Formats: sequence, structure tokens, C-alpha cells
Amino acid sequence: MQAMQDGRSRRSSLCSLGRRKKMSKVAEVFYLANELLASIFKHLNGFELCTVARTCRRFRDASHIEEIWQHLCDRDYGASSLRQWPEGTTYRDLYINVLHKYGYLLGLWKCDVNPYGGLVYIEIVQGGIDAFDCRAPLDPDITSVLRRRRIFSIRIEEGKSVVLCYSSWDDTPHYATLHKEKIDGKKVVRFYLQCSNQERHEFPREREKGMQFLRRWMKDEYDNENLLFYQPHMIQLVLMKYVNMHSMHRMPIDFEALELPQQTDEELVIKPGIFKGTYSSHGVELVMVTFSSAEDKILGIKITGDPNVPEGKLTFEVDLRRPVIEELPVSEGQQRPFELPNVIEARFTDFPPFYQAKYHGAGQIASHGFLSPRMTPGVFVLFNDDLFGFLWSDLMAFSVYSRANEPYLR
Repeated sequence: MQAMQDGRSRRSSLCSLGRRKKMSKVAEVFYLANELLASIFKHLNGFELCTVARTCRRFRDASHIEEIWQHLCDRDYGASSLRQWPEGTTYRDLYINVLHKYGYLLGLWKCDVNPYGGLVYIEIVQGGIDAFDCRAPLDPDITSVLRRRRIFSIRIEEGKSVVLCYSSWDDTPHYATLHKEKIDGKKVVRFYLQCSNQERHEFPREREKGMQFLRRWMKDEYDNENLLFYQPHMIQLVLMKYVNMHSMHRMPIDFEALELPQQTDEELVIKPGIFKGTYSSHGVELVMVTFSSAEDKILGIKITGDPNVPEGKLTFEVDLRRPVIEELPVSEGQQRPFELPNVIEARFTDFPPFYQAKYHGAGQIASHGFLSPRMTPGVFVLFNDDLFGFLWSDLMAFSVYSRANEPYLR
């Protein structure tokens, strides 16, 4: 019995000694220099760092070291400068009030404004986060870059983050709110913008002032402020878009995350991506080109649309199992000449005189309001990896598509 008691006593002593040694090592952490604590805390994320700061006064003071927050801003969001942020802003302010709160916005989004849609890119700039509407080039110049226009920003005012909204003809910002609408796991895939001053987006009701704004808008949208006078067949389309785009702020505007196609090592007819294509009187529209490996098809989905076939709808499909067999075959390695028949209308005509491949396909057409949609026969013409055409047989029209090569689209 005595031996058992002695054994328990020794085990108790050893456990006590172990706990003291462990506590001693933990206590040593509290006496580390700030530089060492900063090196440790840099490995945490913002949420973990705030949790550590609530542990004790020593960790709270250490967690406020600017070097740590500067590292987090740069590592997590690529924000490495405080230039143009309000005077007195710290990296900790920047991370907690802006980046951690709104960092989910960074990247590409689709703007759900039926039927026109939109491509939106959100990035960190000097002094804030800016959202840009990336519009197609002016018709029919599909080789030009996308035109960017700021639609909302996030800034710091009086130590707090604010959302600022911009109208198309007034660069003076006004307040708005952002709300997360749909979350997939930990990732936000949909949000909406609610403008707090909707009248700033409405067109003026005074006739003379209203005409001035209409001309200004036509110059910006079509590079022609007298479009209605010289092309009367465009009146309905132009006024419909004008009214729609300047009344959309009456309701919250939805934004949905846009996932670019993943690049693979598989040999494809054309690499997937975003293309700018001509659509007759509707001008230039943006199309996402993807592949359906199950059906062996190329698919074109509209990012921006029009009253006939709106955004988000299939615009064409190409059957890679049905190549066009030419009547006069060419020898291996010889270029295939391409000439468009005179009866076919083409807005963009500066395409190469030779093509690489042709496939049968189908293009979707519909009446206004996406009524009576139907797939009609067509032919896909591949010029090179950055340029292709689609011949709409029933419409007697040839649309040409050029790849959008902006860095943020890669």
C-alpha cells in the first residue's frame, strides 16, 4: 500500500513538474521582443490576429504593429501603399475597415441588367477599391480595347468605409450600399448595389437639358451624337437602351461572379475566353467562349446582350464533329482562301484572306423580348486563335469576333 502511494506521489510530482515547464515555456512567449512577435503574427490572417489580440494586453499591443498589417494587406490583397488614402490611415485601418470587409469584391463580375448585362472588373487602386464597367469597343472596331467607366468606389471617410456611386454623366459621387446576396461555402458569388440617390441617374425632364444629355450619351455610347438624325432606323434601339440604362438604379443592381474558363493542356480548336463580336444594329457585344467536352462543341454565351437575345443566353454553338468539307480540297500545309459572298453583310471586314478551319454550327435568333427564340444554321470560321467569324445563314450576316486580351481577363 505504501509503495502504491509513493508511486502516485512520484507521478503527481512529475506531472506537476511537466506543467510547470510547459507554463514556463508559454510564459517565455510573453517576453519575446516585438520584432519576434511580429514575425510570428505575420503568419496569421486578419481574423486570427484579432483573436490573438483579445488574449492579453501584451499580445494586443504587439498586434497593432504596423509592419504586421502592412504585410497582411500586401500578402492577402496586393495593397502595398497608403498613397491617396486619407491622412492618418494606417494599414490596420485599411485591412479591417476596407480589405477584410470588401475584399470579396475583387475580380470579375457580370452585371445583371436585363437585357444588356455588363462586364465589371473590381480592383484595388490608390486610395480605394474601384468597380469599372468594361464596355465593348465602338462598333465595328472589335480590335480596340474595352472601354472602362467607374460605376462605384469604396473609400474611407472619417475613419469609416463608405460606398460611393457614380452616374454616367455626373462624376460627383453619391452614397450607396452593398449587400452580400449569395454565398457558396465561404465565397460570395452574388451581391447587389443599392444607390441612395437614384435621381442622380435619371435623365432630365426639361426638354432642352434632356436633349443635351441624350446627345452626350449617344456620343459616349456610339461615338455619334446625331445618331438618331442620320440613322432613323436606330431610334427604337437607341431610346430603349437609353431609358433602360438610366432607370436601372431604381432597383438594386445584381452582380454575379464571373468564372473564366480554366486553361488546360488539351489541344483545343481555339482557347476559351472573352471575345468582342459584331451584332449588326446592336453594335459590339461581349461573348464568353467555352467548350462542352461531353458534346464536343464550342459554346458562345453572351456577357452583354440586346433586346432580341439578352445577356446570359446562348448566342451560337459549333459542332466540332461536323467540319465543313470544301468542294476544292487544298494540299497539306496550303492555306485555305476565304472570301465572303457579296450578299452577306459584315460590319467588320478587316479579317484575313485565309482561314484555318470551318465547322457547321447554329446561331440563336429571337424577336424583341427574347420571344420565339430558335437555333438557325450557321458556319464557324476560324482565322486564328484570337479571331473567328460566324456566318448566320438565315440572316445573311457575318459576325466577326476578336479576343479581349486585357491582363485582368487572363
